[in-house]
Amino acid sequence: TWMLSGEELDSAPRLRWLHSSAVAVGTICLLALAERGVVVTNTRGVQGGPIAEHVFATLLALTHGVPLALDRQRTQTWAQNEFVGKRLPVRLSGLCLGVVGLGSIGAEVARLGVAFGMRVIGVRRHPEQGGPPGVHAVWGAGRLDELAASADVLVVAAPLTGETESLLDARRIAGMKAGAWLVNVARGQLVDEAALVAALESGALSGAALDVFAHEPLPAASPLWRAPNLLITPHTSGFRHGHWDDAVDVFIDNLRRWDCGEPVRWPVDAARGY
Repeated sequence: TWMLSGEELDSAPRLRWLHSSAVAVGTICLLALAERGVVVTNTRGVQGGPIAEHVFATLLALTHGVPLALDRQRTQTWAQNEFVGKRLPVRLSGLCLGVVGLGSIGAEVARLGVAFGMRVIGVRRHPEQGGPPGVHAVWGAGRLDELAASADVLVVAAPLTGETESLLDARRIAGMKAGAWLVNVARGQLVDEAALVAALESGALSGAALDVFAHEPLPAASPLWRAPNLLITPHTSGFRHGHWDDAVDVFIDNLRRWDCGEPVRWPVDAARGY
Protein backbone atom coordinates (compact mmCIF):
# COMPACT_ATOMS: atom_id res chain seq x y z
CA THR A 1 0.00 0.00 0.00
CA TRP A 2 1.03 3.65 -0.28
CA MET A 3 -1.19 4.82 2.58
CA LEU A 4 -1.78 3.60 6.15
CA SER A 5 -3.29 5.49 9.07
CA GLY A 6 -2.75 4.88 12.77
CA GLU A 7 -6.30 3.58 13.08
CA GLU A 8 -5.73 1.09 10.29
CA LEU A 9 -2.50 -0.03 11.94
CA ASP A 10 -4.37 -0.65 15.20
CA SER A 11 -6.60 -3.10 13.34
CA ALA A 12 -3.59 -5.08 12.09
CA PRO A 13 -1.92 -6.53 15.22
CA ARG A 14 -0.07 -9.23 13.22
CA LEU A 15 1.54 -6.82 10.76
CA ARG A 16 5.33 -7.27 10.60
CA TRP A 17 6.29 -5.71 7.25
CA LEU A 18 4.77 -2.97 5.10
CA HIS A 19 5.91 -2.33 1.55
CA SER A 20 4.96 0.99 -0.05
CA SER A 21 4.10 0.83 -3.73
CA ALA A 22 5.29 4.45 -3.94
CA VAL A 23 8.60 6.15 -3.18
CA ALA A 24 7.29 8.80 -0.79
CA VAL A 25 6.09 7.55 2.57
CA GLY A 26 4.49 10.70 3.98
CA THR A 27 1.05 9.09 3.85
CA ILE A 28 2.15 6.19 6.05
CA CYS A 29 2.19 6.37 9.86
CA LEU A 30 5.94 5.77 10.01
CA LEU A 31 6.55 6.55 13.68
CA ALA A 32 3.70 4.32 14.84
CA LEU A 33 5.03 1.52 12.64
CA ALA A 34 8.52 1.99 14.07
CA GLU A 35 7.16 1.82 17.62
CA ARG A 36 5.57 -1.51 16.74
CA GLY A 37 8.81 -2.75 15.17
CA VAL A 38 7.20 -3.11 11.74
CA VAL A 39 9.69 -3.13 8.86
CA VAL A 40 8.87 -0.59 6.13
CA THR A 41 10.26 -0.67 2.58
CA ASN A 42 9.44 1.38 -0.49
CA THR A 43 9.77 1.28 -4.29
CA ARG A 44 12.37 3.96 -4.82
CA GLY A 45 14.57 1.70 -6.91
CA VAL A 46 12.35 1.96 -10.01
CA GLN A 47 11.62 5.70 -10.24
CA GLY A 48 15.03 7.25 -10.78
CA GLY A 49 15.30 6.83 -14.54
CA PRO A 50 11.76 7.87 -15.55
CA ILE A 51 11.66 10.93 -13.31
CA ALA A 52 15.14 12.04 -14.41
CA GLU A 53 14.02 11.78 -18.04
CA HIS A 54 10.98 13.91 -17.16
CA VAL A 55 13.27 16.52 -15.59
CA PHE A 56 15.22 16.84 -18.82
CA ALA A 57 12.09 16.74 -20.99
CA THR A 58 10.76 19.83 -19.18
CA LEU A 59 14.18 21.48 -18.97
CA LEU A 60 14.84 21.08 -22.69
CA ALA A 61 11.36 22.40 -23.44
CA LEU A 62 12.00 25.50 -21.34
CA THR A 63 15.50 26.23 -22.63
CA HIS A 64 14.54 25.66 -26.29
CA GLY A 65 11.29 27.62 -26.37
CA VAL A 66 8.96 24.68 -26.95
CA PRO A 67 6.01 26.25 -25.04
CA LEU A 68 6.20 29.35 -27.26
CA ALA A 69 6.37 27.23 -30.42
CA LEU A 70 3.31 25.23 -29.31
CA ASP A 71 1.37 28.41 -28.54
CA ARG A 72 2.09 29.77 -32.00
CA GLN A 73 1.34 26.42 -33.64
CA ARG A 74 -2.22 26.60 -32.29
CA THR A 75 -2.77 29.83 -34.23
CA GLN A 76 -0.84 28.71 -37.34
CA THR A 77 1.74 31.44 -36.71
CA TRP A 78 5.30 31.18 -38.11
CA ALA A 79 7.15 32.61 -35.08
CA GLN A 80 10.76 32.42 -36.23
CA ASN A 81 11.35 36.14 -35.62
CA GLU A 82 10.21 35.75 -32.00
CA PHE A 83 13.16 33.51 -31.14
CA VAL A 84 15.52 36.40 -30.46
CA GLY A 85 17.05 38.07 -27.39
CA LYS A 86 15.96 36.34 -24.19
CA ARG A 87 13.94 33.86 -26.26
CA LEU A 88 16.97 32.44 -28.04
CA PRO A 89 17.43 28.74 -27.18
CA VAL A 90 20.05 27.96 -24.53
CA ARG A 91 22.28 24.89 -24.66
CA LEU A 92 22.53 22.78 -21.54
CA SER A 93 26.17 21.95 -22.20
CA GLY A 94 28.38 24.13 -20.02
CA LEU A 95 25.62 25.18 -17.63
CA CYS A 96 25.88 24.48 -13.90
CA LEU A 97 23.30 21.96 -12.72
CA GLY A 98 22.54 21.90 -8.99
CA VAL A 99 20.77 18.80 -7.69
CA VAL A 100 19.19 18.98 -4.25
CA GLY A 101 19.05 15.42 -2.96
CA LEU A 102 21.15 12.60 -4.42
CA GLY A 103 18.93 9.62 -3.75
CA SER A 104 17.89 7.28 -6.54
CA ILE A 105 16.15 10.11 -8.43
CA GLY A 106 18.67 12.88 -7.84
CA ALA A 107 21.59 10.60 -8.70
CA GLU A 108 20.02 9.77 -12.06
CA VAL A 109 19.35 13.47 -12.73
CA ALA A 110 23.02 14.14 -11.97
CA ARG A 111 24.15 11.33 -14.27
CA LEU A 112 22.11 12.69 -17.17
CA GLY A 113 23.41 16.18 -16.45
CA VAL A 114 26.95 14.90 -16.83
CA ALA A 115 25.96 13.25 -20.12
CA PHE A 116 24.65 16.62 -21.37
CA GLY A 117 28.01 18.21 -20.60
CA MET A 118 26.77 20.15 -17.59
CA ARG A 119 28.87 20.99 -14.53
CA VAL A 120 26.97 19.07 -11.86
CA ILE A 121 27.02 19.87 -8.15
CA GLY A 122 24.90 17.89 -5.71
CA VAL A 123 23.74 18.70 -2.20
CA ARG A 124 22.89 15.88 0.17
CA ARG A 125 22.60 15.21 3.87
CA HIS A 126 25.68 12.98 3.88
CA PRO A 127 28.08 14.42 1.27
CA GLU A 128 30.67 11.79 2.13
CA GLN A 129 28.48 9.30 0.23
CA GLY A 130 29.44 11.10 -2.97
CA GLY A 131 27.60 11.03 -6.26
CA PRO A 132 27.64 9.44 -9.72
CA PRO A 133 30.84 9.45 -11.82
CA GLY A 134 31.53 12.79 -13.46
CA VAL A 135 29.83 14.92 -10.82
CA HIS A 136 31.97 17.98 -10.13
CA ALA A 137 31.28 18.16 -6.38
CA VAL A 138 28.95 16.96 -3.63
CA TRP A 139 28.25 19.43 -0.82
CA GLY A 140 26.49 19.23 2.51
CA ALA A 141 23.13 20.87 3.13
CA GLY A 142 24.85 23.85 4.74
CA ARG A 143 26.01 25.01 1.30
CA LEU A 144 22.56 25.08 -0.32
CA ASP A 145 22.53 28.90 -0.39
CA GLU A 146 25.84 28.83 -2.25
CA LEU A 147 24.51 26.31 -4.75
CA ALA A 148 21.29 28.26 -5.34
CA ALA A 149 23.30 31.41 -6.03
CA SER A 150 25.59 29.74 -8.58
CA ALA A 151 23.49 27.09 -10.38
CA ASP A 152 21.99 27.86 -13.78
CA VAL A 153 19.53 25.00 -13.20
CA LEU A 154 18.34 23.86 -9.79
CA VAL A 155 16.53 20.51 -9.54
CA VAL A 156 14.77 19.62 -6.30
CA ALA A 157 14.72 15.86 -5.70
CA ALA A 158 14.90 15.61 -1.89
CA PRO A 159 12.35 13.77 0.28
CA LEU A 160 9.80 15.70 2.33
CA THR A 161 10.84 15.70 5.99
CA GLY A 162 10.71 18.16 8.86
CA GLU A 163 14.12 19.40 7.76
CA THR A 164 13.29 19.87 4.08
CA GLU A 165 9.83 21.46 4.34
CA SER A 166 10.01 24.98 2.86
CA LEU A 167 13.60 24.25 1.85
CA LEU A 168 13.36 26.72 -1.02
CA ASP A 169 11.63 29.53 0.86
CA ALA A 170 11.24 33.11 -0.34
CA ARG A 171 14.72 34.08 0.87
CA ARG A 172 16.41 31.20 -0.93
CA ILE A 173 14.45 31.71 -4.15
CA ALA A 174 15.39 35.40 -4.08
CA GLY A 175 19.02 34.31 -3.72
CA MET A 176 18.99 32.10 -6.83
CA LYS A 177 21.17 33.04 -9.76
CA ALA A 178 19.54 35.61 -12.02
CA GLY A 179 17.95 33.95 -15.03
CA ALA A 180 18.14 30.43 -13.59
CA TRP A 181 15.63 27.62 -14.10
CA LEU A 182 13.99 25.61 -11.29
CA VAL A 183 12.56 22.09 -11.55
CA ASN A 184 10.72 20.41 -8.66
CA VAL A 185 10.00 16.67 -8.79
CA ALA A 186 10.17 16.14 -5.03
CA ARG A 187 7.15 17.43 -3.07
CA GLY A 188 5.33 20.73 -3.38
CA GLN A 189 5.94 21.59 0.27
CA LEU A 190 9.66 22.03 -0.41
CA VAL A 191 9.18 25.16 -2.58
CA ASP A 192 7.48 28.44 -1.67
CA GLU A 193 5.01 28.63 -4.54
CA ALA A 194 4.09 32.31 -4.02
CA ALA A 195 7.76 33.30 -4.06
CA LEU A 196 8.30 31.27 -7.21
CA VAL A 197 5.41 33.00 -8.99
CA ALA A 198 6.85 36.39 -7.99
CA ALA A 199 10.30 35.44 -9.29
CA LEU A 200 8.85 34.30 -12.63
CA GLU A 201 6.68 37.40 -13.01
CA SER A 202 9.61 39.71 -12.28
CA GLY A 203 11.90 37.86 -14.67
CA ALA A 204 14.36 37.01 -11.88
CA LEU A 205 14.04 33.38 -13.00
CA SER A 206 13.92 32.37 -16.66
CA GLY A 207 11.51 29.53 -16.08
CA ALA A 208 10.40 26.65 -13.92
CA ALA A 209 8.79 23.22 -14.16
CA LEU A 210 6.64 21.78 -11.39
CA ASP A 211 5.33 18.24 -11.18
CA VAL A 212 4.35 18.49 -7.50
CA PHE A 213 2.35 21.02 -5.52
CA ALA A 214 1.51 21.91 -1.94
CA HIS A 215 -2.15 21.13 -2.68
CA GLU A 216 -3.10 18.45 -5.19
CA PRO A 217 -5.04 18.54 -7.44
CA LEU A 218 -3.80 22.08 -8.07
CA PRO A 219 -6.79 24.42 -7.44
CA ALA A 220 -8.11 26.28 -10.46
CA ALA A 221 -7.62 29.57 -8.60
CA SER A 222 -3.90 28.97 -8.03
CA PRO A 223 -1.71 31.75 -9.51
CA LEU A 224 0.67 29.03 -10.68
CA TRP A 225 -1.62 28.36 -13.65
CA ARG A 226 -1.01 31.89 -14.95
CA ALA A 227 2.68 32.27 -14.07
CA PRO A 228 4.90 33.03 -17.10
CA ASN A 229 7.41 30.45 -18.31
CA LEU A 230 6.10 27.78 -15.95
CA LEU A 231 5.50 24.20 -17.11
CA ILE A 232 2.94 22.32 -15.01
CA THR A 233 2.52 18.55 -15.09
CA PRO A 234 -0.04 16.78 -12.85
CA HIS A 235 2.35 14.72 -10.68
CA THR A 236 3.05 12.36 -13.57
CA SER A 237 6.85 12.42 -13.75
CA GLY A 238 7.02 8.77 -12.67
CA PHE A 239 4.23 7.55 -14.97
CA ARG A 240 5.24 5.23 -17.80
CA HIS A 241 4.47 1.97 -19.53
CA GLY A 242 5.77 -0.93 -17.46
CA HIS A 243 5.79 0.95 -14.14
CA TRP A 244 3.74 -1.64 -12.29
CA ASP A 245 5.75 -4.51 -13.74
CA ASP A 246 8.88 -2.94 -12.25
CA ALA A 247 7.17 -2.09 -8.96
CA VAL A 248 5.82 -5.62 -8.57
CA ASP A 249 9.26 -7.07 -9.36
CA VAL A 250 10.71 -5.06 -6.46
CA PHE A 251 8.02 -6.37 -4.14
CA ILE A 252 8.42 -9.97 -5.29
CA ASP A 253 12.17 -9.80 -4.73
CA ASN A 254 11.61 -8.40 -1.24
CA LEU A 255 8.99 -11.07 -0.50
CA ARG A 256 11.51 -13.75 -1.44
CA ARG A 257 14.11 -12.09 0.78
CA TRP A 258 11.61 -11.86 3.64
CA ASP A 259 10.65 -15.52 3.36
CA CYS A 260 14.32 -16.55 3.27
CA GLY A 261 15.30 -14.35 6.21
CA GLU A 262 17.53 -12.14 4.05
CA PRO A 263 17.77 -8.34 4.44
CA VAL A 264 15.06 -6.60 2.42
CA ARG A 265 15.92 -3.90 -0.11
CA TRP A 266 14.99 -0.20 0.14
CA PRO A 267 14.27 -0.05 3.90
CA VAL A 268 12.76 3.20 5.18
CA ASP A 269 14.24 4.95 8.22
CA ALA A 270 11.35 6.28 10.29
CA ALA A 271 13.57 8.80 12.07
CA ARG A 272 14.72 10.34 8.78
CA GLY A 273 11.35 10.00 7.09
CA TYR A 274 12.66 8.25 3.97
